Amino acid sequence: MRSLQTLVLSRNWLNGTVPPLSPLASLAELDLGSNRLDGAFPEVPASLSTLILTNNNFTGKIPASIASLAHLRFLDASRNRLAGWIPSALFALPALRHLDLSRNQLAGQLPPTTACAGALDFVDLSANLLVGPRPPCLRSRAVLVAGNCFADAAQQRPSAYCSPAAIAASLPPTQGNGGAGQGGGSKGRGVGVVLGIVGGVVGGAVLVALVMVLVLRRARRRHRHQHPEVMYLPKSPLVTPAKKADGGKSPAKATQHKIATTADKRHASQAARVNTLEVPAYRAYTMEELQEVTDNFASPNLIKNSPLTQLYNGQLQDGSRVLVRCLRLKPKYSPQSLSQYMEIISKFRHRHLVSIIGHCIVNDQENPTIASSVYLISECITNGSLRSHLTEWRKREMLKWPQRVSATIGIARGIQFLHNVTAPDVVQNDINIENILLDKTLTSKISDFSLPMISISKNGKICSKTLSLSRKKTTTAVLNLQKKGTRTTYTSSD
Repeated sequence: MRSLQTLVLSRNWLNGTVPPLSPLASLAELDLGSNRLDGAFPEVPASLSTLILTNNNFTGKIPASIASLAHLRFLDASRNRLAGWIPSALFALPALRHLDLSRNQLAGQLPPTTACAGALDFVDLSANLLVGPRPPCLRSRAVLVAGNCFADAAQQRPSAYCSPAAIAASLPPTQGNGGAGQGGGSKGRGVGVVLGIVGGVVGGAVLVALVMVLVLRRARRRHRHQHPEVMYLPKSPLVTPAKKADGGKSPAKATQHKIATTADKRHASQAARVNTLEVPAYRAYTMEELQEVTDNFASPNLIKNSPLTQLYNGQLQDGSRVLVRCLRLKPKYSPQSLSQYMEIISKFRHRHLVSIIGHCIVNDQENPTIASSVYLISECITNGSLRSHLTEWRKREMLKWPQRVSATIGIARGIQFLHNVTAPDVVQNDINIENILLDKTLTSKISDFSLPMISISKNGKICSKTLSLSRKKTTTAVLNLQKKGTRTTYTSSD
């Protein structure tokens, strides 16, 4: 067991306390989410890089020993009953990128000297009992803090909501001087009685509010189960049904093609969805931003040029490298219809995929009401492919067996996301050792997976044009929807 690297026990009915796991010196990933575990914060080894404890009943304080987890990149301890203050050293862990402590009972004021690691790009402290002003390092980045009692943030509760817990734990305890005297002790007891009464009243109100929230949440889940949401592909406004040959009667109503429901995806594991959070945020770009990213689409940045698509190298303002792909649209879509479809494309983001992180829609110059082209901005991985790391032993350090196993597990998780989590399912992929890229942390990413793009063929059939993120190919598959109902699926052999 000392060589164990990954331990995933999420979404079970496990209960009780967690035994000490520090003897597992090679453990890198621990997922205990969505169980019934309780007790103190688990004792974990220093080699850990991913720790998921969400949706359990862990109590007590976050131990100060968490500052020794120098390799920790992902920590999700949300939806527990953790209390007390947050160790300020937690924000300064050098490798930490994702921190979620929401929906606990963490209280007190974060010291103003709190420092944040440079890699930290996601922090969620919402729905706790935190008070006072936020440290400067948390004000200068995107941090979710709603539902606390911060004095310098929006969507906060009244300060009385966080008392008396906030008063008792406003700052970490310091060493006293021992000179209070008997008079001070009697005054302290009087203040304690008052605070106890106030705390009882506030605690009762909070308990009633929590019961109401739980009842409403269960009712909402039942409603979603009985009425699952459906996503629809947007249609081009230029597409109209053909008239009947015998008479020029009014055309039949167009039918929306159902892709998938949320109920079809409920079997996806929590770990598969958690990995979607470890990618850059998706947003819409302007043409001026893309010109700046690609140096005004300079020819040295042009990688590929064809009649329907161009591919450029680019660099964002934060220094990260990206690929900018320009697609010519035939037939042309309205910007509103294309924006709806881009909402579906934006969901194809995962830690083990070369993810799309943004788009830009360009309208036609002669007719501004329709779109002539769309730009897709995706990650750029420059550390080579899995093949190069396995075969070019003279240029690179050979991958060790634990690193190879970790890369294989990452590939499997990326395929699982494409097959079971996305809607529609994406299975028309070219998975080979050359299309698996490794970033600087040796995290495997699938670079050649297919994205559905809708167009119309010459004979009037719905044509699903499959956009491949590879630099080599773009394939097309025609779907005849006139004979086989209305459900559209993107399934073909890999």
